[in-house]
Amino acid sequence: MMNMINLLKQFQKLQGEMKKIEKEITSEEVLGSSGGGMVEI
Repeated sequence: MMNMINLLKQFQKLQGEMKKIEKEITSEEVLGSSGGGMVEI
């Protein structure tokens, strides 16, 4: 049972880190182009 609790704690910690990374990614603007400038993202 203790293993399950530790696993849940690790999962919650990982979720928190993922949300933080997601916020960092969405706050950055990325401009990429391909095909000699034909396609821009």
